[in-house]
Amino acid sequence: MRRPIVLLIVLGMLAACAPAATPTRTPAQPAEPAMPAMPAAPAAPQPTLAPTKGRPGLRPPSSGGALPVPTLKPAPTPISNIPNVNAAGWITYRDQSTGLAFRYPPDWQFKTEQRASTGILLRLSVSRLNQPAGNNAQILIDVRRGSADLLTWVKTELPRGSLMIDDKTIEGGAARLTDYNARLAGLPAIFLFAPEHGSGTPNMAQVHAAASGYFYQFTYFGDIPDNKDNRNVYVQLLATVTLTGTTTSGLALPTTAFITAQ
Repeated sequence: MRRPIVLLIVLGMLAACAPAATPTRTPAQPAEPAMPAMPAAPAAPQPTLAPTKGRPGLRPPSSGGALPVPTLKPAPTPISNIPNVNAAGWITYRDQSTGLAFRYPPDWQFKTEQRASTGILLRLSVSRLNQPAGNNAQILIDVRRGSADLLTWVKTELPRGSLMIDDKTIEGGAARLTDYNARLAGLPAIFLFAPEHGSGTPNMAQVHAAASGYFYQFTYFGDIPDNKDNRNVYVQLLATVTLTGTTTSGLALPTTAFITAQ
């Protein structure tokens, strides 16, 4: 009985000295390949808005008073034949404060100046100067405040000399000016012509019109001798004029030597 007990003790001691069993590990699995990134969803399309139309109206001159040529309505039937001048490439001037607009040749010099001290709000000059004799001319455009009847005002100012034209030398005489005798930009107007006379005064012509509280005066100064082509430019410039509150251009003049004289 003693031998089996000793044998059990020896077996127990051998078991205690044996190395501990290493647990079996599961082999590492290869990493799953990374999923490609999904592209971002496209943004929802935005609705296309119709462009907003600006209010119609006058715009300030962008460069030297020059603006794109406006679309003008057909001119009224003139009282007399108006010379046809090639106006291709003419520059358009438009004044924001008074609404005055007209076209002039690109080879004529344009200037603007304030004349408040003489009652003139705005004076514009379109001129062809420093040319050989007979080829010079100047067109002055004056803008005044005015609320009275234009015809009465012109007849009052003529003898005072404030209109730069001599009432004693105008075609037909001042007494003949009894009514409006022209049309400008669809409005009644007054045309005056003082032909060249012995004192060395050159041909002078004027058109007066009134609109929305303004009096407009367009004066032509010719040369000695005068150049018919320059007079034609003056008439054609008048034919492009629009005034405050008007959208129609056009000119109608009485029968006058200013058009027919060579």
